[in-house]
Amino acid sequence: MKIMIKTYCFIIFLITSLFSFGQKIFFQKNINSTAQNILEVQKLNISGDSLILESNQLKIIEVDILNDEYLQTIRVDSLEAKIGLNHLPYGNYVIQTKVKNHNIVMYLEKIKDLDSDISYVDIQLKEKMRHISKLPIEVDGKYFSFYRNTLENQIEEKKMYWVVSETNSSFSSTKTMGLKYPEEIIDLIVKVKLEERTEVGKNNKLLIFEVYDTAEFMSRQLRNRKYYEKGNSTFFNVIPFYSSEDVMANTSNNNLTYNKF
Repeated sequence: MKIMIKTYCFIIFLITSLFSFGQKIFFQKNINSTAQNILEVQKLNISGDSLILESNQLKIIEVDILNDEYLQTIRVDSLEAKIGLNHLPYGNYVIQTKVKNHNIVMYLEKIKDLDSDISYVDIQLKEKMRHISKLPIEVDGKYFSFYRNTLENQIEEKKMYWVVSETNSSFSSTKTMGLKYPEEIIDLIVKVKLEERTEVGKNNKLLIFEVYDTAEFMSRQLRNRKYYEKGNSTFFNVIPFYSSEDVMANTSNNNLTYNKF
């Protein structure tokens, strides 16, 4: 058992190390004098995987990280914020920080580190992780392989999906929105089903919508962050492909009439 634990710890450490060295993040702060007076600290941490923001007097209300395919809102309500960036897909991002009546805009670019000498190892790890992800997940003696197989049969490979994920705890609340590929949403659904069984993750939420026209949908979504809540649209299916709230409600009523994943 000790050897097994040590092995798992080593794998986690190795994957984390590879991930950190396999990416580069470039940050451009807002050099406007007013912005610098409000946000005295705008920088990456030493390891370059987190954004550090600090205000001297005014509370940072929230931080938006967005581009044409991604939108994440982090509720802060504090003078300081440390936001992890490892989860961001590669690309260019606008960072908009709301401080009272001010919106301070900064920029960030995340690229793959082509200088790192780990491409072969990285590919091997991805193949192993892809294989592991197909294995059934056991919680309280029940397997989730049935849910995964059911989802794989229902999801269309050529479609894109708009995912709204909320992480809620007594300490903070984070909402992440973005386009996802079919293979990504399977893991998200299994993950949220596992989290509902825990005290920490029971209030987390997941909404998934099928998108018909990604360009038109994103054009409207970026203009109106609540566009996905519309009652009718020709660019996406307004009826969620998956809603964790509906599943929870149906489960509590012992009437599983919703998507039975």
